[in-house]
Amino acid sequence: MKKVFLFILCCVFCCTALSAQDILYMKNGSVLKGTVLEQTPGVSLKFQTRDGSVYVYKMSEIERITREQKDQDDTPSYDGDDYLERGFRGLVDFGGHFGFGDAKDCYQVSGAFTGGYQINRMIFVGGGMAPTAHLYKDYYDDLKAQFILPIYTAGRFDFINNKITPFAEARIGYYINTDNTDASDLYMYYGAGVRLNKLSLSAGYTYYGNGDHPFGFMGLRVGFEF
Repeated sequence: MKKVFLFILCCVFCCTALSAQDILYMKNGSVLKGTVLEQTPGVSLKFQTRDGSVYVYKMSEIERITREQKDQDDTPSYDGDDYLERGFRGLVDFGGHFGFGDAKDCYQVSGAFTGGYQINRMIFVGGGMAPTAHLYKDYYDDLKAQFILPIYTAGRFDFINNKITPFAEARIGYYINTDNTDASDLYMYYGAGVRLNKLSLSAGYTYYGNGDHPFGFMGLRVGFEF
């Protein structure tokens, strides 16, 4: 009888353990569900999310840890930090821009292709290029186009890591004027926007050095991340 009781007790314990999960409440507001694999008190924690990915977090990043029953539906759900983790990341965006100052009658259409590395859940560094069509009116008021190719290093900061995430980004490099390489010069872009899962919408300012006559554009960009 005692053996039967112990067997039932073990079964109950195992079923309870299998139906429970660890919940990490991060200081940046994100919530992670999964299993704590290993912990160094006061230093770090190894955590496996419900999709099977394994990550290491500093204890200073964690607000609290709880253990709760799993949901009735055990299908992995979006847990905020599941998307932006350490590793390679690609960004593609397309934009429309209007000039001001010396470029007030000019417009641009651009695409930007950026690749790099996500250092942690907030900081991304990389580089890329942004083929751009520069539209302007000549002396006879005819619409003309020239193509420029900015090549840059890039940085991006995601303020939080959730389904809806505000971010700021900056790019700096050199642009090549394909019609007149002597007119090539400094290129800079900085902007801010919002990411909704893998889609983003942002606004920013683009600066082009041009000897004693630099010019700038304001623009809107729509992007996709992978």
